[in-house]
This record gives sequence, C-alpha cells and structure tokens, in this order.
Amino acid sequence: MSITTFTPAPARYALTADAVRAMRDSAYREVRGSWGGVTVSLDTLQFVPDGIDAYAVSLRPAGVPPVTIAEDAGPDAFRDALSVALARFGAHAPYLGIWHDDDNGVIEFDPVDVVSTRAEVDALGAIYPVAGGAYHFATGLGYWPNGKPSS
Repeated sequence: MSITTFTPAPARYALTADAVRAMRDSAYREVRGSWGGVTVSLDTLQFVPDGIDAYAVSLRPAGVPPVTIAEDAGPDAFRDALSVALARFGAHAPYLGIWHDDDNGVIEFDPVDVVSTRAEVDALGAIYPVAGGAYHFATGLGYWPNGKPSS
C-alpha cells in the first residue's frame, strides 16, 4: 500500500521546461470539457490512464485551499495556476489531480495519491482528515474516505 502523508519533503524530480509545457498543454485540453480532468504523476509527468481500477485520493488537508481558476480561463491563467499548484503541492504528493468542477464553475488543482482499493482510501482518511474524496478511474464516481463527504 502506498500511503503518502502531507509533510514537507524535497522535490523528487527534475522537471524540464519542455516536459512541463507538453503536460500542461495536454492537461489544459482535457479539462476544458464538462467534468474533464487528468491525474498526472509528478515523477514522470505522465497521466494516469482512465479506466484503471484505482482511486485518486485527495491529500489536501482540511483548511488548505485548492488552487482554482475559472472554468473558462485561458491557457495563460491555466499555466499560472499550474505553476502555483506545483509550487504549493509538488513536494508533498506523488500526483496532481486537475479537474473541471462543473458544479462550482472552476478548474481545480489538488495534491493526490493513487491507490488500488477502497481500504487504502479509508486508511488515508484515517491518517488525517482530507479536504476531498477519492475519484475511481474505472467508474468515474467519487468515493469519500470512511463514507463521509467532507465539507
């Protein structure tokens, strides 16, 4: 089980400008659609494939705000928000979730981990209270640690 705690840690990767630009451009295209989104590995800058039987679990502690931009933000605003998200969360999480929240009219950037089972999602929720839930890649549905949606 890969459980990541939200504690300061040194960056584990070297991000080249070209690699970040390619990831950013692809992510921007993906999140433009209704409920679009990606989960990107901060070690490889590769997207976690849709349809796998795994969960992206929020590692953002309650009280720590996500990075958000308006859903109709242009590429420059997206670039700037991605830079803020990488600076804020990059050394603290193995993945970054970027998704289009249609209900709130925003694109949100959140630190996440990817785990295989609901038990692992619940274990993360038991370690510390997270600000969000988990996204199941296979079904596209949300799941909240210990069955409790957060406020």
